[in-house]
Amino acid sequence: MTFVTADRCRARLERLTQILVFSFPGSTIYQHTDLLRVPHDALSHKVDAVLLDAEMEKTNSLDLVQKLRRQKPDLPIFITSEAYDHYESAVVAGTNGYFVLPDSEQKLLEAIRLAKARRTYHDDCH
Repeated sequence: MTFVTADRCRARLERLTQILVFSFPGSTIYQHTDLLRVPHDALSHKVDAVLLDAEMEKTNSLDLVQKLRRQKPDLPIFITSEAYDHYESAVVAGTNGYFVLPDSEQKLLEAIRLAKARRTYHDDCH
């Protein structure tokens, strides 16, 4: 699988990468601490999911979600956070899920698997 991840905290980004690599062996993961770099990888590659930190600086993660939705409507986009502060905004922006880490790591992985299964089924039916 291929993921684009973004988190302002390098330690959390590394932890998320470890979880993804362990859970989805052989994955390619594009890591970013700068949200402005995410669109290039998310739109230039065949990406299975984008995982964004809700509190990213320089631009709003939720604005980026809306931009990605316009250009790749079926791309699974998940928001990660340390708290539920941005939950309602994330839902309105059209994310596939909002996960408080590290408490919800397993739920996040399940949501990624489900999104992958849905996309595979959708691709097989068309």
